Amino acid sequence: MSKVKDNLTIIIVCAALSCLALGFGFAWLYQRPNDKAQVQVAYVALGPLLVNTQDYAFSASLSVQTSAKDAKWASQHKNALIAVLQQALVNTNPKSLRDPSGLQLLQQSLKKAGNASLGKNGLKEVFLTDFVFQSN
Repeated sequence: MSKVKDNLTIIIVCAALSCLALGFGFAWLYQRPNDKAQVQVAYVALGPLLVNTQDYAFSASLSVQTSAKDAKWASQHKNALIAVLQQALVNTNPKSLRDPSGLQLLQQSLKKAGNASLGKNGLKEVFLTDFVFQSN
């Protein structure tokens, strides 16, 4: 009976050590810094941008989506982005905004204008977070 008790103790100790070893192994794999998922996109808030013309007025707050590696570039060129996007808003046809897809077309034109003027394809998307249009 003591031999059976000794064998059972050995089995329990081996099972406990195996569980501990597996637990430490999984914890080590989980904590490795090189394999953690990195953020793929970044956002830079711009605005509010104000545009006043003789016929209409815009007020727009924008958020520009870039890749994570271009986030620093976008932050450093924030003033240039604002100027380019504001000029693109001035050049916008106000009648096109009344169309159901008008805001999507505006977002696409802002993205194209920003990328073309700055000579970089750093802008992935331009989102209108706040938009007010007023006809005079």
